[in-house]
Amino acid sequence: MLMKHMYDRRLKAKEWEEADLVLVPRAQTHIDKMIKCYGQYQVQGIISRSFFTIGINGQRWKVNTNTHECDCCRDLSLDLT
Repeated sequence: MLMKHMYDRRLKAKEWEEADLVLVPRAQTHIDKMIKCYGQYQVQGIISRSFFTIGINGQRWKVNTNTHECDCCRDLSLDLT
């Protein structure tokens, strides 16, 4: 069972190598998504461990990095003062 598993992994690695993939497909997909979103947001400032971000379309969000939450549905133009 273990030998079969190792053999299957070697075959998969060879397939990826032939397809010019350096990473496993799952990691490559994640990196591609990060590259797609990179540069679409601009961080403006920090207030009580939260960041104000502005998207390329002008929308503003307050992002809390500790709790991984975002105030996407709220108009934050009043909070900037």
